[in-house]
Amino acid sequence: MVLRDKTAKKAAANGRPIRDIKNKGTVKDCQNYLYHDVWSEAWSKTVRPVKIALPVDVSEIKPVKTALPVDIPTPVLVDHSLPLEHNKPEQIKCSLPVKAALPVAQPKTKQKAVLPNGRNRKSMPSFDQWHCQIFPKDITFPAWKYLTKTATDVANICRAKRDYSAAKNRKDASGIPIFDFSFGEAEKAFGMTRPTFSSAVKLLLKIGFIEYSCPGGIRNGVGVKAVYRLSDKWRTWEPPTRDNSNIDHAREVKNEIRSKKTKST
Repeated sequence: MVLRDKTAKKAAANGRPIRDIKNKGTVKDCQNYLYHDVWSEAWSKTVRPVKIALPVDVSEIKPVKTALPVDIPTPVLVDHSLPLEHNKPEQIKCSLPVKAALPVAQPKTKQKAVLPNGRNRKSMPSFDQWHCQIFPKDITFPAWKYLTKTATDVANICRAKRDYSAAKNRKDASGIPIFDFSFGEAEKAFGMTRPTFSSAVKLLLKIGFIEYSCPGGIRNGVGVKAVYRLSDKWRTWEPPTRDNSNIDHAREVKNEIRSKKTKST
């Protein structure tokens, strides 16, 4: 390929066709022409005339006229709302009117509801349709087994309230979500009586599942709801040991009565 290129280059300089050299030029034919100026019979013998540039008389070349530099005054913005005496005369001569900016189109409601990932932005559901996160390992803690059925229900509702408050960004000064749970809500929404709900809340406070963020009561003659927050103290809480002495005594008495009946028979 290198030999063909060199031969074609020499042929082009001499005005000869180079198509046959590149397509079917053998090594022998290329060497004969490259070193001995022998043109192969297999190649086309058409010779292209070489154009020779005519001499140019430099004296006939006319100089090109260049444009003269023009001083363009820099436009100065002028406050047209002020009277003319507050603006300088030289500024008024070269001042240009300022065009008001075009109003920016506001995004449509449908565009606002679209998230960056292409999904529609859904409104936050109400608390009735909220969920509660429960971990299966929680039921293995002694404190959870110590709770009553109503207390576990109230604990799960408190978990849902904590997550709902976090979504609503209702937090205390330390950034912990807080929530309220009144007797009226327990009665109307969950069908709990006041004594049952009160016992469940006291039990949750006892084991450290919830704690007061702001205790309820009367302030300045106005009733204030108690505000709670969740705590992890219940995970390390141990239930008190039960006194089973009465149960053991009752079993001994029962065994004695059975033994007497068997002897009499």
